[in-house]
Amino acid sequence: LESGQSLFQTNCGTCHTLYAAGTDGNYGPDLDELLAPTGPPSGSTASDTIKSTEGRVLNAVENGVDSSTTPGRMPGGIVNDQQAKEIAAFVATTAGEG
Repeated sequence: LESGQSLFQTNCGTCHTLYAAGTDGNYGPDLDELLAPTGPPSGSTASDTIKSTEGRVLNAVENGVDSSTTPGRMPGGIVNDQQAKEIAAFVATTAGEG
């Protein structure tokens, strides 16, 4: 997950807050609150929840997000496919830790 953390800090942290990455971006959504508002998943469904969140993050990183609830737009394709997977795995695994 270290590579995903570094990639997140470099490519995403300016806009997004994520406790595990030590970022406090103020433009995009706080990913701890958005993806794991009650804390990291636990119990028998934790693995499924992480996998689902990973897919959600991967989709956003690859395709971008155009939201009517936040100003601006998150561009897609700012990292290559492997980097996107590493970022998604890191975010999905660590969201809600803070």
